Amino acid sequence: MTMKHLFNISIFHLPDELKAAREFVKDPANRTDGLEILTGYDPIPKPLAECMIGVHLPYATDWYGPFTGKRQVPESKQQEFARWNSYGKDRKEIVENIRIMMKCAGDLNPAYGVFHAASGNYDEITGVEFTDDSDSVVRAMCEMLNEACSVFPGGKPPLRLVFENTWCPGLMMQDNRGLDILENKLEFDNWGICLDTGHLLVSMGSVHSEAEALEMLNACVDRYSSDMKDRITNMHLHVNTTADYMRSFRKPDTTGMSAEERILFAHHHIGTMDAHQPFTDPGVKDLVDRLAPDYLIHEMGSITSEGQMRQHRIQRSLFP
Repeated sequence: MTMKHLFNISIFHLPDELKAAREFVKDPANRTDGLEILTGYDPIPKPLAECMIGVHLPYATDWYGPFTGKRQVPESKQQEFARWNSYGKDRKEIVENIRIMMKCAGDLNPAYGVFHAASGNYDEITGVEFTDDSDSVVRAMCEMLNEACSVFPGGKPPLRLVFENTWCPGLMMQDNRGLDILENKLEFDNWGICLDTGHLLVSMGSVHSEAEALEMLNACVDRYSSDMKDRITNMHLHVNTTADYMRSFRKPDTTGMSAEERILFAHHHIGTMDAHQPFTDPGVKDLVDRLAPDYLIHEMGSITSEGQMRQHRIQRSLFP
């Protein structure tokens, strides 16, 4: 199939921003095929869904802790806090909420649904180092999804899942590590991988320039097996040249901080470390061509929809 270029948006944007996103992808001048929509636990509004090609399922900061019993969600936390930050308070609740999110998205028959294949300890998300074992996180995710999908026909998710790498423990995508676990532990086969270039750079300490970024990313692709390349059907394309920030960063003293306070601090830290800037170096086209994904999502980081559209145009201009 011909690679499709997508614009990403969240259902939690303001109504006028969602309208602007629909108009943006409908304008032929922007050469954009449709939307990847970050969803929640409720049905997607139909006017927005008309422009939808794929979805990004909700993600949680630390689901691995409560799912495995390694860590608990504090008893004082409200149910909604647990749902949005851990998928739930315990294994049963986590599995049920994942079923709900997949069904809500699957009802509109998207081409795929992105799922973050990672989890970060609440106590560690205000830093850059994590102690959970990545292989254990991937294995737990497979177990979690197998259980969640067991109620659907054939034990398959109601939409094709594509697993996204982040910088937290899980599927890191620095090499083939993790692929064997997915292939051996998942009990369904309608899945792929969404390679996030900016997340990959952060997981390796980031870089100072786009030229360095392309060198590092191409070196990773050199290490991928043919099976790994075949599984990469989606790319979240953006760049982070934040090496100076990452190397000078010192984790703050979070003693006495509530989970909410740590998350709020982490949002600022993550937004600086993982800025989701557009590539401007034409060499990025060669990188994308090496993997030939079906869907290229220009995942930009501006806090305004206008800025996001401007960044999208900059990066989209590098492709025919």
